[in-house]
Amino acid sequence: GLLGVVTMLVCIAILVTRGLRIATQLNRRPYLSLLATGLSLLVGVQSLLITGGVLKLIPLTGVTLPFLSYGGSSLVANFIIVGLLLRLSSEEVDRGA
Repeated sequence: GLLGVVTMLVCIAILVTRGLRIATQLNRRPYLSLLATGLSLLVGVQSLLITGGVLKLIPLTGVTLPFLSYGGSSLVANFIIVGLLLRLSSEEVDRGA
């Protein structure tokens, strides 16, 4: 159980840091940079809210844990976020070539 939780939190942390790295690479396009930052922080804040609620540090809310919670619309929204981040990462590669 603990190994699985730690693994999932590390994967979410990697997703957030990669998203923020994409945002810094898009510094010449402010809208895209802010979009990547917002999408990354959305996933990160959701994870922090659930983690804090489970540890009884804050009250639990109706926010779902990205990619783990049972909820079809939440899962679809998280995959859309990942797809947008992938598209934004290819945006910088396309403009650099």
